[in-house]
Amino acid sequence: MHSTDETYRQRALLVSAVALLLSITTPRALGFSVDIPSFLPIFEAVCFFGAILPYLYWRRMRSLHAMVEATALTLLASFASLVLSYAGMRFNTPLADQLLTRMDAALGLSAIDAIRLANMFPNMNMLLSWSYTSFIYQIMAAPVLLSLFISPTRAYQFLFAYVILVIASVILSIPFPSRGAVIGQGFNPSHFYLVNEDSSRGFIKSLMEVRSSPSFVLSLQIAKGILTFPSIHAGMAALFIWSAWPSPLLRLPALALNSLMIASAVTCGSHYFVDVIAGCGIAAVAAWASARRPTAQREQLRRSRLGTDGREIVAN
Repeated sequence: MHSTDETYRQRALLVSAVALLLSITTPRALGFSVDIPSFLPIFEAVCFFGAILPYLYWRRMRSLHAMVEATALTLLASFASLVLSYAGMRFNTPLADQLLTRMDAALGLSAIDAIRLANMFPNMNMLLSWSYTSFIYQIMAAPVLLSLFISPTRAYQFLFAYVILVIASVILSIPFPSRGAVIGQGFNPSHFYLVNEDSSRGFIKSLMEVRSSPSFVLSLQIAKGILTFPSIHAGMAALFIWSAWPSPLLRLPALALNSLMIASAVTCGSHYFVDVIAGCGIAAVAAWASARRPTAQREQLRRSRLGTDGREIVAN
């Protein structure tokens, strides 16, 4: 299969996945209302990008067309993912902090001990906090950087894996709602130097309201990442590393920044170790599913490596 055909295939998969994600975030399916006007900046940006796509296509600016389209799809997927995460918490299943604490203990791990250890190195505060908040900047920059330094196909693969990660994480989060490692275990976030007050406590109000209020309305002003298990931050960090790996220029920066993001998921106070492990595990499956080629294409690639004698050609 020609690389252009593979790009078209990945693009079709991504568009279908984003359309599916948007279709299941309707008010009837959610059980709560969404203040659409508050999200207007997102939709205005999508409309702007969508308006210039025909011009880029007409001028045959293929790479720029892919970057702009992928960015618009990223915005739509991010909006739908946020709404879907609130829908998962709407099931109002019992809080699972005690269970998650026991799961950590069974692995010989303790989020609180890790936070205490990190607090022995105050100079790490800024670096870890910055890496945790880099999530939104990375997800917006990834389609552009992957298109520029690797290929549009890789950008589409990354975004398709992102959608898989979100849907799987929301489904798995339903039996495991949590207030996070610090609050869930009864600690005061202000007692820990590295713990981010917003990430450890800021989502609690929204979490409790969506679980209990029949008239809950989600707006951009109150929207927070409210899933703790699995950790989407950790899962996305793994996807950032995976997607950037083929590029020598992007590989090391992505590895350094996102290794810190994975660590900060615990030290910021909002995740248990099992949250991080689960997030990275789902990301691995999502990356595999996104990069997996159809059987016919795999067979064609296999045949292209065979010589006239039927043996596989091995490069010297």
